Amino acid sequence: MGAGHSHTSAHGEFAAEPTGKPRRHNLPAPLTSFVGREDALADATRLIETNRLVTLVGSGGIGKTRLAIRVARDLVEAYADGVWLVDLAPVADAALVPLTVAAALGVHEQPGRSMLVTLAEHLATRHALLILDNCEHLVQACAELSEAMLQACPSLGIVATSRQALGVGGETVVSVPPLSLPDAVPEPDLEHLAQYEAIRLFMERATAAAPNFRISEPNFAVIAEICRRLDGVPLAIELAATRLKLLGAEQLAARLDDRLQLLIGGSRTAPGRHQTLRATLDWSYQLLSDAERMLLRRLAVFSGGWTLAAAEEVASGDGIEANHVLGLLEQLLDKSLVLVENQSPQQVRFRFLETIREYALERLSDSGELGTVRQRHLSWCLQLARDVQPPGMHHPWHAQDSLQEQDNLRAALFRAIGQGDAEDGLRVAVVLAHIWYMQGHYSEGRARLAELLALPSSSSAADVRASALTWAGHLAYCQGDLGVAQELLEDSLTIWRGLGNDERTAVCLHLLANVVRFRGDLQAARPLFEQASAINHRLGHGMREAMNLALVAQVLFEEGDFGRAEALNDRSFTSLQAAGPGWGTVLTVCMSGRLAAARGDHSAARKRLQESVDLGRRLGISRGVVWSLYFLAQHALAQGDARQARATFADSLRLARQTGDQLATVHCVEGFACALAVTQPGRAIRLAEAARVLRAAVGSIPFPADRDRLQRWLEVAARRLGENATAVARKDGRAMTLDQVVEYALAGDEP
Repeated sequence: MGAGHSHTSAHGEFAAEPTGKPRRHNLPAPLTSFVGREDALADATRLIETNRLVTLVGSGGIGKTRLAIRVARDLVEAYADGVWLVDLAPVADAALVPLTVAAALGVHEQPGRSMLVTLAEHLATRHALLILDNCEHLVQACAELSEAMLQACPSLGIVATSRQALGVGGETVVSVPPLSLPDAVPEPDLEHLAQYEAIRLFMERATAAAPNFRISEPNFAVIAEICRRLDGVPLAIELAATRLKLLGAEQLAARLDDRLQLLIGGSRTAPGRHQTLRATLDWSYQLLSDAERMLLRRLAVFSGGWTLAAAEEVASGDGIEANHVLGLLEQLLDKSLVLVENQSPQQVRFRFLETIREYALERLSDSGELGTVRQRHLSWCLQLARDVQPPGMHHPWHAQDSLQEQDNLRAALFRAIGQGDAEDGLRVAVVLAHIWYMQGHYSEGRARLAELLALPSSSSAADVRASALTWAGHLAYCQGDLGVAQELLEDSLTIWRGLGNDERTAVCLHLLANVVRFRGDLQAARPLFEQASAINHRLGHGMREAMNLALVAQVLFEEGDFGRAEALNDRSFTSLQAAGPGWGTVLTVCMSGRLAAARGDHSAARKRLQESVDLGRRLGISRGVVWSLYFLAQHALAQGDARQARATFADSLRLARQTGDQLATVHCVEGFACALAVTQPGRAIRLAEAARVLRAAVGSIPFPADRDRLQRWLEVAARRLGENATAVARKDGRAMTLDQVVEYALAGDEP
């Protein structure tokens, strides 16, 4: 099929140009620029040159036709007998497919002979390329024609575009992807932004539709968000860009929740199915069987994707047998309505483009099944709560189900909140709390839990309320809101004791002890940890007992009893190994580094502290990374490397602020004060005084060793600065807001 074939044209059945030269193609001249697709264009061209049947597949509006025509135009000179486009979109009767191909080629029907035979004879010795465009509603007829033509015409090549493959032997299927998009908020740089295909297309079409539109730094993020929300689908982006005649970019973004109504009014000369977003989706929907439509609708309740098992659980029943879901899902995948998000040896995960999901959800609502299917989705989400660990434990990072389903869990949570269903909402929130905790999304977690706990029905199930209070208290502790954390945990402890639940009582004692520890009362904290340890030992919860002991080791370390601290930390580390790496591993490895530093083994200290940083990052445990970086910075400072210490404190501080951990923020600001005492004493005094105010606000008292170390460095700074300047610097520090303190700490080496 490739361009390497040198085949001369047979005589003149193809229509001639006015000059008498044979026509080489019937491709339409482009009316707008072809944007991006450099990689897809190169891949498709290469495959067409080496394969006789190539099918470009993808969802409606993804740009299959445009790509096929552009490739064909580039290959015109490679085919002696031309490149011929056959538009099958208007053809409703499968019997008309051969006649439509013949019309495109200028071949006339011969009496008494089938058109398929006439076409085969006509193309038998020709080196030509056919573009069969829009085959999805005529798949069987297109497959039969392609197979017959390829068998009879050895120098013929065929490119098909379709929302599903033809299923012919020897077919090479090319999936046409969405246009490239930035993953997150883009850099405020036009050159950087323009490297993404979706952004380039939007800018070109927007400028054509609204000549006064200008892309500028203030709207970079908005335009990127528009393109992301439209999944990089060219048709959707082009339709959106035309709306800038009437709307500003921010107004357009705000209206995308109703994109099916918004994105209308495409080119009047475009096919009807491409004049609105809804029309192209209607076209695909009408080609489905009743069962495929039903499954498509029901899958719309998932947010962020689903697995086969989830689809079987939620979408089966009332017309779909569970054992039929696999086959129906395969059909939706083949028809480009469902995408494979990722694939592992254990399972495949599927998702919709968001525009298709919105369409399917609208259809689900119209069907009257929305409430029923959403209730099934909630029930499935609640099943994920069965094996969730309580907070503060080792948490082997095996909660992959919860992690990958966090968008589904959030959707169920917001529906429960909207319906005032506190009990189910709290059950879902307890699953999500594990993710909020590990990923450092403390503010989101606290807000959602507070919202649910305030609902009148939140007291109906005491155990559910107690679990939510436990998590709310722990997340408050993680943010450094120690007074609130203590109140919430004491409320939770009261309920658990009243229920006679020793297991959860031990969890609450452990968490409460940690709060008391950071409030500066080490003597009160240790008995609480030991009570929790004794309960877990009696119940046979070895992993939880090991976590209790790890925190007792922390208390002993802060009290200066390094020998007992090391013995307990080692014992905890060993016990936790059976469960695999998790929060407890980060905690005990970090403590091993601190203990090594205390006994003067600084090489081992650096190694262990860096290991804990790396492990926390690998496991996605933000809290572990923040504190491991902090202690690594303290070690660098103790070794006289103030510059490295500042760089590492900065890394810790940025992550602490990102997660809202005010306690870690205070520690890092104090660390900066120590690291700047010699070179920038005024800055050190200001930061230390600001940190003192922040500590008071969160209700924290520094550990003795931290207090003494800070005081020693501040004495150095004060001597260098002088009494009057020190007083002024302290006054300046007391006046700073939290954001100002952080900005000042991170301001490099400025005075």
